[in-house]
Amino acid sequence: MVAVPATVLILAILFAMQSRGTETIGKFFGPVTFVWFVLIGSLGIFRILQEPEVIKALSPTYAIQYFMNSGLNSLFVLAAVILVVTGAEALYTDMGHFGAKPIRIAWAIIVGPALVLSYLGQAAVLINDPAAISNPFFALAPNKTMTLILVIVATAATIVASQALITGVFSLSRQAVQLGLFPRLTIRHTNADQEGQIYVPVANWLVGFVSIALVIAFQSSSALASAYVLAIAGTMTVTTIAFTIVARQIWKWPIWKIAPLTAIFLTLDLIFLTGTATRFFDGGWVPIVFGSLILGLMLIWRAGNRALNQKMRDSSRTWQEIYAGCESGDIAMVPGVGIFLASPAEVVPSALISHVTIMHSLPESVIVVTVKSDTQPISNTPVLVDHITDRLCLVTIFSGYMETIVIPEVLQREVLSSGVEEKATYYLSERHFLASETGSLGKRTENIFEILHRNAVSPTQYYGLPYGRVITIGTRIDL
Repeated sequence: MVAVPATVLILAILFAMQSRGTETIGKFFGPVTFVWFVLIGSLGIFRILQEPEVIKALSPTYAIQYFMNSGLNSLFVLAAVILVVTGAEALYTDMGHFGAKPIRIAWAIIVGPALVLSYLGQAAVLINDPAAISNPFFALAPNKTMTLILVIVATAATIVASQALITGVFSLSRQAVQLGLFPRLTIRHTNADQEGQIYVPVANWLVGFVSIALVIAFQSSSALASAYVLAIAGTMTVTTIAFTIVARQIWKWPIWKIAPLTAIFLTLDLIFLTGTATRFFDGGWVPIVFGSLILGLMLIWRAGNRALNQKMRDSSRTWQEIYAGCESGDIAMVPGVGIFLASPAEVVPSALISHVTIMHSLPESVIVVTVKSDTQPISNTPVLVDHITDRLCLVTIFSGYMETIVIPEVLQREVLSSGVEEKATYYLSERHFLASETGSLGKRTENIFEILHRNAVSPTQYYGLPYGRVITIGTRIDL
């Protein structure tokens, strides 16, 4: 079977190329996608002209009549019907980098009409040749030459769709990190001029390995369809629920405005979810298992961070104690600028407390920096600078979920005078966790949190701190 080795080879090459960025190959994405939709739309028109009566299929009365006559058995058909949506969704996913307007234009002018024409054309083929049911799509081609062209363009379009989904995984991974849902990951920008072109090594190789493993295990696209349709139906349902929450809590929409939209979309989503649930044992369990695993890690990470922040609040010294020590002379002031990273912002950083406890001193100028997540893709909230004393300054940097913050650049641009940052020393706290049954998390959960915390990218790398000017102080905590 040639398809499986070829697919594995294409996937291996595609994932291996991600570290080089998509700037060069990305220039072909638009033309390839355009040619793909024009081709399938044209072939659809060609077949429709041979059987014009097929246009009647656009009437929803046939679908309503089918569901009324078939009853619950029609739910099994929905698992196949949803593939009509997923095929389109994958191909224009990456258009999201351009905003909502291009998506709407592309869908209304190119994607939607081309798909409708293609499916009508396939129906026309089946009317004339019922035996073509084994592969009605490639039966659209009138001859072998056109079949070859269709195969080549379909392969290219599949690669574009795969790249779009890989790019989506990178974007979601970064957003999850920025929103505090996942440990810090290595994120590399592959294009200095385009914010959205990033590379996340861990996500790339993990998704690549799983993708290739699934292809080898399932052996065919039809077998993979069961896993795919359930994943898409679940995603659609979750998206509708998330839309309702965001519209109510963030956008402050009134209930009367949200309820009709939620009712319409959620009804359709639940119908599709119910229909695709019949494929659970045929492969639909795959996205459920992987999704549950990722969700579990996110919940543990959030719970661990909450417990950690609470522990820091409970055991932290107050700023008043630090002031008193400085005034009394118990804490000596040494020349230089010390920059301490704090999370949460209101708590005295662990590294600062350790510095005072061990060294009985502090730099004569202390800057405490906190990076807070913003709800916008690119935050427009200005940097907050709060001068507590002439020696202590609290700095809050807001980061959008599509941004990568480089702290030295922000400080040099927004806070410090010229040349000061280049001489400053950064102080970080390296935490080690003592998992026990007495902690608030429990031993097993804390062990998993420790593994995640230990394998997270260091703040030095994540925030672009200068390695030669970073001092790390270790602390031991039981959550």
